[in-house]
Amino acid sequence: MARPSLLIVLLAVSCHRTSGFALRGPVHARRCLTSAPFARRTLCATPRPRAAPTSTRRLIAKHRLSSVPVELSAAEATDVPQAPTPATASSSSGPSLLATGTSFTAIVVADFVLRRAFVRAGIAFPPSLAGMVVLFAGLVVLERAAPKSAEDIVSSLEPGAALLARWLPVFFAPSLVVLPLSPPPSSVNALKLLLLVCGGWFVSLSSTAAVVGALSPPADASTTDSAAPPKTLAPVFRGPFVRGLGAGAVVSGVLAVAGGSGQAPGALLTKLSKPAAQLSLLLATLFGFSAGTRMPRRVSKAVHPVVMCSAVAMGTAAAIGKGVGLGFADMLRSYLTRSRCPVHLGAGDVLLGLLGPSVLSFAVQMYRRRNLIFEDAKQVAAGSVFCASSGLFGTALVSRLLGLPTTLRLAALSRNITSPLAMAICSLIGADPSLAIAIVVLTGVIGANFGATALDALGVKDPAARGLAQGGSAHGLGTAAMVNEPTAFAFSAVSMALTATASTVLVSIPSVRTALVRLALGAAAGVPAAP
Repeated sequence: MARPSLLIVLLAVSCHRTSGFALRGPVHARRCLTSAPFARRTLCATPRPRAAPTSTRRLIAKHRLSSVPVELSAAEATDVPQAPTPATASSSSGPSLLATGTSFTAIVVADFVLRRAFVRAGIAFPPSLAGMVVLFAGLVVLERAAPKSAEDIVSSLEPGAALLARWLPVFFAPSLVVLPLSPPPSSVNALKLLLLVCGGWFVSLSSTAAVVGALSPPADASTTDSAAPPKTLAPVFRGPFVRGLGAGAVVSGVLAVAGGSGQAPGALLTKLSKPAAQLSLLLATLFGFSAGTRMPRRVSKAVHPVVMCSAVAMGTAAAIGKGVGLGFADMLRSYLTRSRCPVHLGAGDVLLGLLGPSVLSFAVQMYRRRNLIFEDAKQVAAGSVFCASSGLFGTALVSRLLGLPTTLRLAALSRNITSPLAMAICSLIGADPSLAIAIVVLTGVIGANFGATALDALGVKDPAARGLAQGGSAHGLGTAAMVNEPTAFAFSAVSMALTATASTVLVSIPSVRTALVRLALGAAAGVPAAP
């Protein structure tokens, strides 16, 4: 059995030894910017700035965001080039391994405690989402009363949040790996589903941009982001680390086959066969993802790293199953057991279990963007709520009109919601999580490839409208594609989190959930009870 402690070490070491930029937060940036030589040059060269007019706040936000690392949630942060800034160029090391591990563990433990408390209280609302909202609100209130205390808390949680952000796509890969266990749709239904996803994405993108644009003041030319292509930078994961994951997967796979083939030289090797198999599947999943991030951009746009790591995990499961005499389906079932007993957990269960902590860590990212949220609260709130409600009910109506099977109708409802909360919605409405995640990934890939082009064709220039539309319609993958537009990128990250949050809150309301499911399935359809 793959142990969570081993996973923590692997993930933390990867972030500590690869690109340290994603783990360095604003505290590190301030230390570099306030170092004596740099501070003297800066203070002597520029006078103390006056308060900026309201019309230039987005330009200020753009400058502020370009100086502070921005973490994706939802997203799929591996698509984002990790560019060095003046704050990070002077140092190549991020937070210590101990600090990262401590922060990561604190977030995981907090999520575990919340889940246990919600189960005991019989609350159906997703505990990680509730924790995210409470933590964000608490930090905002604390920042008003004791700014230093709020900053200390956020700084201590940032390494763990950055670790989760970097590996976030892997945490929903298990649902794709076990997708072959679900009955495949017919070719006609597959075409209908593709029409629903593509059409739904474009309608969400264009309508959200129109709503936000109608509420936004005319944008100055100076606030428009430049559309220069992103620089080609070093991969997120370095070669030795990726090769180490691959070698570990091969070695543990060989041990699993040797122990499970019936010809093992000792009883110990036989007992280690199943744990070695799950360790091999875990390392293979991580290897496929980290190797996928090193592919050329034109390749990763066609085959996303999540798809690649899922394919590698499937291939590894097939190879080990053949060696130990188990079928492919049996290996996939052992990969993701969905058991609550730690002894029976598979590699996929360990990865999937980190989705909750990832949602909880969104509070740290949202806190760092609180100024954007508050300064443009009207546009942010309107865009997020509109995109969430229209996405849910519009998808329900169109899927019913297209005559899709029940399983596809329910799975498609979360098409534009970032994966961790899409999983929460699946549990509330009784949808197949594997199908739902596959639809989420397809929507994100479409948005990442065509979102900016579509917005240009629609004449959307305002960074707020571009970002809110992209993040709301294509979640984290679409957000990652906006990295060359700094202000729009920040709005997209906020929209991704708030749209998913609003969608989950709506579905968590029993009356709204009943109306949504009946719209999708028909008035006579039964509505799944919340777990």
